Amino acid sequence: MFRLKEVQRLLVLTFLCQTVHGSHIINGETAPVNSMEYMVSVQSNGKHVCGGFLISEDFVVTAAHCNNPKPDLVVLGNHNIKSSNVKKRNIQYSCEFPTFQNVGLGNDIMLLKLSEKAPLNNRVKIYGNRIIHGRKVQEDSMQYMVSVQSNVGHECGGFLLNEEYVVTAAHCGENQLKYVLLGDHNLKSSKIKKVSINSTCKPQGYEDPGHGKDIMILRLSEKVLLNNGVKTIPLPFSESSLRDNQECSVAGWGKTEQTDHSDDLRMVNVAIINQQTCQKQWDNLLPHNVICAGGLDINKGFCQGDSGGPLVCNGRAVGVVSFNRGFNCDYPDLPNVYTDISKYLHWLNKVVNEKKCI
Repeated sequence: MFRLKEVQRLLVLTFLCQTVHGSHIINGETAPVNSMEYMVSVQSNGKHVCGGFLISEDFVVTAAHCNNPKPDLVVLGNHNIKSSNVKKRNIQYSCEFPTFQNVGLGNDIMLLKLSEKAPLNNRVKIYGNRIIHGRKVQEDSMQYMVSVQSNVGHECGGFLLNEEYVVTAAHCGENQLKYVLLGDHNLKSSKIKKVSINSTCKPQGYEDPGHGKDIMILRLSEKVLLNNGVKTIPLPFSESSLRDNQECSVAGWGKTEQTDHSDDLRMVNVAIINQQTCQKQWDNLLPHNVICAGGLDINKGFCQGDSGGPLVCNGRAVGVVSFNRGFNCDYPDLPNVYTDISKYLHWLNKVVNEKKCI
């Protein structure tokens, strides 16, 4: 899920704190062993340069001014960076925010691509990636759900539109997506069916979730057999008729608040949030054609690992998981944002009927 709001807040915090350059924590205390397992030490030539945090298995966020001296290593897995059981990962490349010049001018944020994926466990965790306060999905429900996968595993959720097409979020990627898993809610089940992805299609003009159009169609390499374990879900009618506070549901294979990884599909009920209220909460930054549900004034919602999954209301897929506040998924906070599928019905039907990307 896209972390739009959190990036903006990071930039503000960076500007406000520009004079200290993060040299040390003042009057702090030692972090407990079982907390903040997402933290990393960004190092250059064997010396600590800056802090950072893990946002995926192979990406770290830190400050752009930490690029001088050039970092070459991150250390993670223990709060004591001299511990014998720390994990080390070389940095493949760094990517500063495009307009960064110096700390005083802001935009002091940078991504580090690791040369090897971090080993996620009890001591190494990603910030986010979970269905929050959800429950395990029953076997005889939500058989339309699919896991969209790359060569390294689960990337996003999605749902079966018909025997040949899957709908997910546009920000879930493109070329790196290889296949979908369907047929069972447990991704390690022997009943799981793996189907290769033939092609992908995003709406014309898609840039990023913050600008909307965060929806994508995957065409499978073969038609899947519909049965008791594999089903489709209907789309909404041409005009959305969702009511404020209407109860809907969202599901995914992202992390939970208790575990590092969930092989089992989990779901949570969320309520539709008034559009004007949602825009106000998001400081009028929301794109057009979105739905808001969950994440505000309740302790339930989605997080990064659940992108692409459907928001289901009255048995229909009305939205696609797009973005929330990002790095901190400890709700209540800000409304979760979904792409409004009803606004893309014509495009969806045209792509499926003509069997080509439009």
